[in-house]
Amino acid sequence: LPSPQAVESLGLTAKGDVGIAYRLLQLALIFIFTLRNANRIPDGPGAAWGISEHYIIPAIMQLKKVHDEAMHARLRRAFPVAPSFRDKSLRIAVVSICAYPPGHPLVLPKVTPQNREMYANRHDYALRVHLEHPVIGAHGLGLQHAKLATVLSYLQSGDFDWVAWFDCDSIIMNMDRTLDSIIYQYAQRQDASSNPAEVLADASVPVCGDGNQFDLSGEWLDSWVPGDAQEEASIILRHSPSGKVSAAAHQFGAVSGQMDGDELELNFPESGPLRGRIHAPRGHGAPSDGSGVRLEWDNGAVWMRRASAAPRPCREPCRTPADGCAVELDPAVDLLITEEGWGLSSANWIIRRSAWSLN
Repeated sequence: LPSPQAVESLGLTAKGDVGIAYRLLQLALIFIFTLRNANRIPDGPGAAWGISEHYIIPAIMQLKKVHDEAMHARLRRAFPVAPSFRDKSLRIAVVSICAYPPGHPLVLPKVTPQNREMYANRHDYALRVHLEHPVIGAHGLGLQHAKLATVLSYLQSGDFDWVAWFDCDSIIMNMDRTLDSIIYQYAQRQDASSNPAEVLADASVPVCGDGNQFDLSGEWLDSWVPGDAQEEASIILRHSPSGKVSAAAHQFGAVSGQMDGDELELNFPESGPLRGRIHAPRGHGAPSDGSGVRLEWDNGAVWMRRASAAPRPCREPCRTPADGCAVELDPAVDLLITEEGWGLSSANWIIRRSAWSLN
């Protein structure tokens, strides 16, 4: 990245190289703009890079579109893994540092350890929460760097195959989603010898338990409308296999939106986008015809299906290693990390013990 021209040329990068270019730009952004806990590098040393964030950020935004398309396509080709998937052979540790001084106004030192303990006990993970400034490998570094040394120390111990880091202010909300399911879903090896047409055709079939398994097409009733007027104000939904959804009702006219997993977002002209979540009966005894499905919206409204529809064919996800599903981990994937906006976030990440991570 020696010049603005080099960054601009990345806009013409072949799709196969976009992932590498995208990550390099994100790393460059960290070094020249947000080094050490968002402290900006002084103009003098920063100028030695020969480039600034004014060139890097637009390039990142340009590459992000292509990169995201490639990532979504890869996920569609991946074998589905159930959120509750657990591989007992994986040794996983949950690590956090909550080293706030006594009397600090934040309640995180009281809330976060309990949150971590509930999650780790639920899935039989090892738990390492530091309530004091850790000395494990920190070597006098600031707290924002000490977490790297702390995680490295646990990797070097040889006691764990994967270490999951969570910042103290990252609260685990979904206690049912396992780290194993995230690892196997996003770090799985994909068979390059498979027929692309067959893979894409199979990927178009929704995953069992996903909101797209149910065809939402039909008549729905709005809980905000009084009972004696609900039929007159019923909502007609049209749901295409691609996930596009249109809704029409007397009270709001015609709107459209898109399914994303088990969430639906509709764009209302007057109030803007509104997101709702599908709730469907599951487990033993749940009806197979899609009845009992409801949509719960962020504004408090609830839509209830009046007429049921048959579920679409779906792909069964891998629920346990005993299922015999052909899911293997890719040895080339050592790190799973979250994104915030167009940058990488060090708040939550999962790292594998490997030659790369140990060095």
